[in-house]
Amino acid sequence: MVWIDPGPLVAGTPPGQLPRLADQEMPGEQVILKGFYIDVYPYPNEEGAIPLTNVAQAGASKLCAEQDKRLCGELEWERACKGPKNTTYEYGNAYHADRCGTGSEPMLKPSGLRVACRSDFGVRDLHGGAFEWTASAWGRGTEAGFFTVRGGNSPNGELTGRCANAEPKQPGSSAASIGFRCCAGPPNSVEVVLDVRRGPRLEAKGVVDKITSWRRSPGLPWKR
Repeated sequence: MVWIDPGPLVAGTPPGQLPRLADQEMPGEQVILKGFYIDVYPYPNEEGAIPLTNVAQAGASKLCAEQDKRLCGELEWERACKGPKNTTYEYGNAYHADRCGTGSEPMLKPSGLRVACRSDFGVRDLHGGAFEWTASAWGRGTEAGFFTVRGGNSPNGELTGRCANAEPKQPGSSAASIGFRCCAGPPNSVEVVLDVRRGPRLEAKGVVDKITSWRRSPGLPWKR
């Protein structure tokens, strides 16, 4: 495992900085986290192994507990990704698809193949493969009962490949695109809580303007 030093996390993305999903991430607020341990690779945390997927959130938590570990909180995951300099991506502030193989659907490959896909804390393969369960409920005012996954991949790699990116998933769901990694040590209790409010959905009224006939007398302006 890798030790993550206690220190400040600039959580989410500051307003005005793009790409950013305003209703899914904190606006660049500084959060102080206690130190903790995190697995270098996704479970089973072995270089050269294929990460385990198709496991629900409770099952992932149980497998971590069997090793005297726990699922990471989503902000712990984000700090491990951003590193001590709070970079946008684990490898820096500029997007490079080749570093983690982002920009496509999640694909399972042996851990450790992409040596450049690492944070300054030494955590590997946070993006480019499967999404990872966290212990955090989705606290964005929507999707009640959902839990947060981090990491992963998608065709929009510049957005999904950010350390701040998060998605909601039903805790009982299991998919080939969702795995997990474990943390250890006293958990950080701070969570993402956003007051997301949406107005009423816009509806088409089906009203079409009547066709207006136009005519013009020779040498005169158009008349209706």
